[in-house]
Amino acid sequence: MLLAEARKKTAELNIPGETSLVTSENADPAEAAKAAAEHAKSRVDAFKRFLELVQAEKTLLDGQITQSEAANQRQIFLSMRLTD
Repeated sequence: MLLAEARKKTAELNIPGETSLVTSENADPAEAAKAAAEHAKSRVDAFKRFLELVQAEKTLLDGQITQSEAANQRQIFLSMRLTD
C-alpha cells in the first residue's frame, strides 16, 4: 500500500519544462534573466523532490526484499526440519 502511494506521488510530480515561458523578446534582459533563474530554480527543486520520492520508493522496495528473503530462509529452515 505504501509503495503504491509513493509511486503515485512520483508519477504525479510535475517537473517544469526545459525552457522558460518568458523569452528575451517579451521582456527586458534583466526580467528575462530573472525569469530564467526562477525557472531553473523551480526545475532544481522539482528534481530534488523527485529524488526524494524515488529514494522513498527504494527504501520501501528494500524492505520488501528483506521480508521476502527472510520468508525464504524460514521456508528453507522449516523444510530442513521436516526432513530430519
